[in-house]
Amino acid sequence: MRSAVCSICNVSLTDDQWLQASLAVRNGGLGSRRVSSLASSAFLASAEGTRQLQDQILHRVNLGEDMFENCQQTRVNVEHNR
Repeated sequence: MRSAVCSICNVSLTDDQWLQASLAVRNGGLGSRRVSSLASSAFLASAEGTRQLQDQILHRVNLGEDMFENCQQTRVNVEHNR
């Protein structure tokens, strides 16, 4: 992503400049998000989107506790405490 921005804008960005560019637009950046900030959300979305298939493959039974809901609640708590 960084090399694409550098190529399109025909500039070479320092680490500090790239850090600012990755900020949200309202914070003076280009709005390009870092992969690390999206990884857990992408994992949870993927896990939820394939839950029925996972249950079929793994022949899961519902034991009351839902892994997805636990992970989601943990993510909300982590985001809230930042």
